[in-house]
Amino acid sequence: LVLPSGKDAFTNILENESDKVASTVRRVPGPVRKAISVGAIPAAAVGGFLLTPSRRAIAGVVGGAVSGIIGGIGKDRLDSATATAAKPALAQLFLDIGIDGAGIAEAVQDVKKQFNVGEEEFEVICTDVYKQYLVCMCNDPNTKMSDISELAKLRSALGLGNLALGQAHAEGAMDIYRIKATWTP
Repeated sequence: LVLPSGKDAFTNILENESDKVASTVRRVPGPVRKAISVGAIPAAAVGGFLLTPSRRAIAGVVGGAVSGIIGGIGKDRLDSATATAAKPALAQLFLDIGIDGAGIAEAVQDVKKQFNVGEEEFEVICTDVYKQYLVCMCNDPNTKMSDISELAKLRSALGLGNLALGQAHAEGAMDIYRIKATWTP
């Protein structure tokens, strides 16, 4: 029997929230992802214009417009997959460096920049990571009072403010209640 601990939250995030697309996106270097994102629509439009079989310029323009729209859809999906990949990247970072590792706060901010995630969206991701850690920690029957310092270190590393911290605790309390209230021996 292996009892859960707070660090199991990071493993759970990697196992449950990292689909094939997100894991592929995580392996692509940041500058390459950004170049693909920026160049997707223009490249699709130019390709559509050049590949439309007609001597009339208007047909090429229509072909370019249609393929530009398709390129826009692809860009949106890539940007969404990139934002989705940020949470597993954070979990991997905490598994590799640890909650109180040297330079962890800067490394967390590097993940934000690397995956080009907006400020509000990144706060939601960090809040969810904190919440999952809290829930795993509370499910451990051997949690000690000294483990509370781990939560403070995680909060500091994630750069969570008071409002985000309160939100994480409220959502965590609901999850813990759901787990404990629906458990039957």
